Amino acid sequence: MPNEQQFYTDVCFILQQARENAYNSANRIMTYAYWSVGRRIVEQEQYGEKKARYGSYLIKNLSIQLADKFGTGFSFAGRQMNMY
Repeated sequence: MPNEQQFYTDVCFILQQARENAYNSANRIMTYAYWSVGRRIVEQEQYGEKKARYGSYLIKNLSIQLADKFGTGFSFAGRQMNMY
């Protein structure tokens, strides 16, 4: 009979690798999604100008809509940052 401990270790390794791969894939996908959202915000805010008018209603309204749909992680208070 094959070594049961090795069998258990192999199965655990397979599942651990799958979890890590899933986490890494999700992380890459969400990083791209956030980058794309940021790019879209800048495009919308700039209206073809060289500089965006940060602090306009767009970010606050987007934040409200995203928080309603996706949860509090998208609230405006959690997204404020210093813009220079």
